[in-house]
Amino acid sequence: LMSMGFGENAAKRSAAAAAATAGSGSSSAVLDTAQEWAFKHMGDDDFNNSFVPGQPIADADAGGEDMGAGVGAASAASAASGGLAPDPAILAQLVSMGFT
Repeated sequence: LMSMGFGENAAKRSAAAAAATAGSGSSSAVLDTAQEWAFKHMGDDDFNNSFVPGQPIADADAGGEDMGAGVGAASAASAASGGLAPDPAILAQLVSMGFT
């Protein structure tokens, strides 16, 4: 995403949102989801604000509510508490690509 001109924080925010919603799909599916999320939310006021992993990411289409996290009891609990809990395998893939 950064090579497409998005800032580092916007890329991190998009990757975290994609990891939380794309499930355990392929890395290509997660990257496609991140790109779609970035294009959809690039006008958001906080799009390029400093990103802290684990902070809630608001989804403008859900009336400003926090996005749900991945599937599973731990993710459901995290989503209920307002945090993100991305799939650990997807998170590891994103970290290996340079996202921190």
